[in-house]
Amino acid sequence: MSNRIAKIVSIVLHPLLMPTIVFAILLYFVPLAVKPLPDSAFFQILMVIFFLTYVLPLVSVSLIRLNYVVYFIRVLRLKYVKNMSYNDAIAVMNESEDYSGEFSAPKSIWMKTKEERVIPFIFITVYYGLCAYLFIAQWKFNDIFGVILVSITTTIFLVTLITTKWKISAHSAGIAGAFGFIMGVNLKYPDNQLLYPILALVVLAGLVMTSRLQLNDHDSKEVYAGALLGFAVSFGAIYFFV
Repeated sequence: MSNRIAKIVSIVLHPLLMPTIVFAILLYFVPLAVKPLPDSAFFQILMVIFFLTYVLPLVSVSLIRLNYVVYFIRVLRLKYVKNMSYNDAIAVMNESEDYSGEFSAPKSIWMKTKEERVIPFIFITVYYGLCAYLFIAQWKFNDIFGVILVSITTTIFLVTLITTKWKISAHSAGIAGAFGFIMGVNLKYPDNQLLYPILALVVLAGLVMTSRLQLNDHDSKEVYAGALLGFAVSFGAIYFFV
């Protein structure tokens, strides 16, 4: 796998997309699990889930990283408008008043280090907790919605807690968590059509974990630990609470 493909996989299969993938599989392959919701409402519900669990948190976390975006745009402007080399443009930016001192080298928008991940992860934990509250207490959806969202919140909280000391893979936790949910539902609702989604998730899990290793964002222990955590919490939640 090339670095370009690995980066595409990491973006397309971002952990924030996992709730949408899980609920899409449930709504269209195991409708019995989400009854009494009418089939006609499935698409609208999925769009609400996509907006609440992907679009809003992604935009919010991106705003947290806005300092880097502004810095990078100014570097590119110096590089191409002033015909500078990339290193010279960075040097000029580092000498400017706006980016002097501790702001002279903004951290990567990709959050490569564990220190960069903690604050965004805390924010996402709180945000997903609020989403779970909406589905459970306010909208009173089928119990499986609440179980899945609470367990996702729990996984993010544990990933955040571990990240303060060790850079566990959130991508692996996300995709393995999705697999854990579907495997749990497969046991609880044996009369289903989950064979192909399960096979697809196995392939996607392999791609995600391989991509994290290819990009050197994680070592094998961090990837496997993330996968084990995500699967254990998600499968356990379905097995014991649904």
